[in-house]
Amino acid sequence: EDMPGEVEIEDLIPVEDIIVTYTNMGYINRRNAEEYKAQRRGGRGVSSAKRRDEDVAARILSVSTHDNVLFLTNLGNMYKLKGYEIPDGSKQSRGVNIVNLLSLTEGEKIVAITETADFSADKFFLCVTKNGIIKKVALDLFKNIRSRKPLRAIGVKEGDEIRAAFISEGKGTFFAASMNGRSVRFESGAIRKMGRTASGVRGMRLAEGDEIIGACEILSNEAYILTVSENGYAKIVSADKYPVKGRGAKGLINYRPDNERGGVAAVSIIDDAENTDILFISTNGIVIRIYAADIPVKTGRAVKGVRVMRLNGEGVKVAGIALTDHDSGETEQLSLTDEDLADETDDETADDIDIDTDTDTDTDTDTDTDTDTDTDTDTDTTEGDDGGANE
Repeated sequence: EDMPGEVEIEDLIPVEDIIVTYTNMGYINRRNAEEYKAQRRGGRGVSSAKRRDEDVAARILSVSTHDNVLFLTNLGNMYKLKGYEIPDGSKQSRGVNIVNLLSLTEGEKIVAITETADFSADKFFLCVTKNGIIKKVALDLFKNIRSRKPLRAIGVKEGDEIRAAFISEGKGTFFAASMNGRSVRFESGAIRKMGRTASGVRGMRLAEGDEIIGACEILSNEAYILTVSENGYAKIVSADKYPVKGRGAKGLINYRPDNERGGVAAVSIIDDAENTDILFISTNGIVIRIYAADIPVKTGRAVKGVRVMRLNGEGVKVAGIALTDHDSGETEQLSLTDEDLADETDDETADDIDIDTDTDTDTDTDTDTDTDTDTDTDTDTTEGDDGGANE
């Protein structure tokens, strides 16, 4: 028990904005957000960290040193670190391997990362898998989580894995996008709250060969949806261009992949472009920071967008994005080609008629045994809903 007047170690650590990067081989690095200066779109960025030739950057996150960084694994477990517990690195450092910070079991790997300032009872943890299954859990069920004591977050089916995770207030609409350019949007209330070990319900029906690449929550039609392609192009479209449909649909056109721009790499919600910067990270570890307002707002969902990042090297792709507060300092000036400045206005077609709302029965009996030893007594053993998660 704390003595009166006792000072917590965390109270001595300054609150700072940091950028966290993570690679496929498990190296995690943290740097002060101010080290990434904003550039004009179309730039080449700066190195985020030294890496092995065979390693590739996988994720980027903008957090505070006092935020809780949540790590989701291929086994459906969740681990937690405070932002300040991630070692401070540099451009010359690969960072620290995550196995030195988290008690991962053999074969366990990080597949998604998100953050939260607290574990409030009125918030929810949402995650979506590559096969379109979505899960919603009360956030306070994870309040006892530790770096060495994970909690089960979702029962993951064989052949599936978590692709996106975020914290929700449950007041808006859910949005998910696929690699091949489809998207769904439906009311958050259509996702029923479940226990930690449940597998979830179907959020989107995917065509063969397609998979979910990202998801987020839309709180207002005045927000904007950012879509980024694998080859460094991006577009911003008003959320009101994405109608609210039913859960489990095949979705509407969000993007038209081609050989030049590639498939969809990431999506995010921008609530205030005038006060937001976007960080893009490529698979070879290069990061560029761009003012969101420098990306033109498009009038249709199917347009292709403009170049935001030049990628160097064979097979290099955009690996991920993160949003942070706008840096109002001087922006590095870059010369852009006519191609970079082109404002694509591809016509939309009638591909948007496919709503196909899911009506099948979810027979997931949630029999996965949760072996953690915390005091959470959630005994959610059936998730009988219309989600079709067992298909």
